Amino acid sequence: MRKAQRFVPSLQLLRYLAKDHAGDQLPRRWLHNRPFSHGCERKLQQSITKSRGLSQTQPCLQEPPPRALLQTNRLKSPGSPYALQYRTYSGTPPPPDTTSYYSLFPETLQSGSPPNGPFLVDARQLRNEYLKLQALHHPDKYPSDQKRQADALSSMLGEAYRTLTDPLRCAQYLLLTKYDIDMNSESAKSSATDMEMLNTIMEAQEAASDASTQADVDTLNAENERRIQDNVAGLTEAFRAEDKYRARTECTQLKYWTSLRDALRNWEPGKEVRLEH
Repeated sequence: MRKAQRFVPSLQLLRYLAKDHAGDQLPRRWLHNRPFSHGCERKLQQSITKSRGLSQTQPCLQEPPPRALLQTNRLKSPGSPYALQYRTYSGTPPPPDTTSYYSLFPETLQSGSPPNGPFLVDARQLRNEYLKLQALHHPDKYPSDQKRQADALSSMLGEAYRTLTDPLRCAQYLLLTKYDIDMNSESAKSSATDMEMLNTIMEAQEAASDASTQADVDTLNAENERRIQDNVAGLTEAFRAEDKYRARTECTQLKYWTSLRDALRNWEPGKEVRLEH
């Protein structure tokens, strides 16, 4: 790892901090994760003391440096007049419970995963908690030796949010984590699809391929949305009853209809429609 360069603040910075600018945001070029050089804090203290008309021995705790400066985690001297404020802001936020995607959002999903908690979550409330957690655990708030863990946590929060707000991905996640059923495996797909279901899928695919106008596509899309809603309702009941076989069947059907929805959104006259499974 490349060693951080030494940074000596200019007199412009010292004079700036000596004035009433504690609530202002300093330019980022002054706060670029560079450690203070030896003697910098002493010069800063002297400059502030002189501007306040205080004696050299009188403590100067009335106005700490800007919050952004404290968050750079660089004021490490135990004798610094701002050591108290530094200890207040230097700690990183406590990590969330990463046991599951549901435990990451304790405010929205207090009851956890189904059957105790709901299958369909409150999207608006979950988004608000997600944004709050992303801001709280932003990688820039962690020291350099914890950047990798912070990046991994941020990625996990994003993946959890996208999964819990998508019924198909959420069903696949629950089947995998609760019942060890991988819906991307061929065995799971084949065992959850019967002949009647295959015929319905083939008919829907042919109808989408034969559509000649946007009105035809709109009709097919409305019919397909009803199928999706039925599957989501079936998944809600299956997970509440802990019926993994019904949940597997409903999830397989939902994957076909979600694929058809995407195909209808990208429909073009004469373009063949192929469903992914």
